[in-house]
Amino acid sequence: GLASIAPPLQARVVRVRVRPGQRVEVGEPLIDVLMPELLHAAGDLAGEQLKVDAYARRRTQLELLKSEGLVRLAELAEVEAQLATARADAQAARATLRASGVSDKQAEGLVTGDGVLSLRAPIAGLVTAVEATPGEVRDPAGRPLAQLVGVGEGRVEARLPSSPSAGARFSFHAGAFVVPVELISVSP
Repeated sequence: GLASIAPPLQARVVRVRVRPGQRVEVGEPLIDVLMPELLHAAGDLAGEQLKVDAYARRRTQLELLKSEGLVRLAELAEVEAQLATARADAQAARATLRASGVSDKQAEGLVTGDGVLSLRAPIAGLVTAVEATPGEVRDPAGRPLAQLVGVGEGRVEARLPSSPSAGARFSFHAGAFVVPVELISVSP
């Protein structure tokens, strides 16, 4: 399989962790990026979750006071509305995060950490191209930051005008991509 690595939102490249020709495993970090829109959504989610917790505690307090006849129904309704708004705003922030493949736990790490997200390898394979420079800003619709090709059993057959000399070395070239090839057998 083939994979192109691009940021889901506008991003500034912070660090390039791989180079062409390097083998990577599924989930291995390839390129670290900072995405302001994603960081903003992570901050919004954290803030809205704090509001949800506070409004839920206040609602519990008001319900206790209501049972004793010490609170107006309008005051309880107002807290319910604030709680619903905070939950809706948290869901909107969560939607931006999910669209970018970021979980709540990762979002928390963005807010409490340096805001950098690692774009990871979706497949195990070989890095065939890296077109990312630290400091550059990239749009999701632009060219990919990196490209991978899945690694599996491969076979190269070559027809040569004569038998290869003893100790000859072979390699497969595809642009900047070079793979050593081992001679297994010679057919007539």
